[in-house]
Amino acid sequence: MFKIAFLLVAVVSGLACARPLRGKYLVPTTESDLVPFSSFNTRLEAKEESYENFSALQFPLPQAVTGRKILVDMKYDATTKTWGGPQIDNANCERVGRYLECSMKFQDLKIDSAEVTAHLASLPIEANERDLMSRLAQVFSNEPAGVLCYRLRGKPARQDSGRRHRGGDHDSGKPTGSKCES
Repeated sequence: MFKIAFLLVAVVSGLACARPLRGKYLVPTTESDLVPFSSFNTRLEAKEESYENFSALQFPLPQAVTGRKILVDMKYDATTKTWGGPQIDNANCERVGRYLECSMKFQDLKIDSAEVTAHLASLPIEANERDLMSRLAQVFSNEPAGVLCYRLRGKPARQDSGRRHRGGDHDSGKPTGSKCES
């Protein structure tokens, strides 16, 4: 009986630590006509150590640039103070104003242009938008990178509080220049 109760507490505790969040995923591009198509809403799962300090993140990459579902798992290694995961080449997450902003580069995604084309063909969008999305997918395929954004909830922390979020400063209430603010 004690083992069952312990197992139940462990399962419930694990569920309480991970919570679904809404965020967005940005595909970096310097091509101005692709910028309006480079932001994707996403849902992410986050394991929290404490308010705004995440130890693990899980989110799907936008299918419009990958052609298929790819789920990214990232974990923070407190010893090396780095983020990593099976698909991650390198990643950095920091607080920028009210946002958790994670910039990352991927490895071994194996993007198939035929899958991307088929997925884009299934979307209810105009032909010119489909062409632009296809170009964005090519940008991503050539340089698989992006920025995951999540807006932190609650009051902004005071500037002089002394607390930091793994390299990021707390919000002063002023525009920060975060990629996530657009």
